[in-house]
Amino acid sequence: MNTLSVSIVTPNGEAYSAKEASMVVLGTTSGQLGVMANHVPMVASLKVGPLKVIFPDGREEYLAVSEGFVETHKGEVTIIVQTAELGKDIDVERAKKSITTCRRSSC
Repeated sequence: MNTLSVSIVTPNGEAYSAKEASMVVLGTTSGQLGVMANHVPMVASLKVGPLKVIFPDGREEYLAVSEGFVETHKGEVTIIVQTAELGKDIDVERAKKSITTCRRSSC
């Protein structure tokens, strides 16, 4: 099975890396996009939201990402964002407070 490398980079450095993913699903400003090995080279802008990395064994990892860009090229997916956090590491109470604060200030 063909696989691809996934790298998520923030201003603080590499936030996530996977060497043998079978697919990445992410939200772009044009809609949801699934990227598999040998995808045509492209650059797209990303929306704030979830990102899913799927592995050949069926395992899935979820991340929350900020706005940014994705580039695909020769079996590699590079995602450049301000912030990225693994779903299992998200502090739910902190996230709820951030949503409430954001709604109050119309961000």
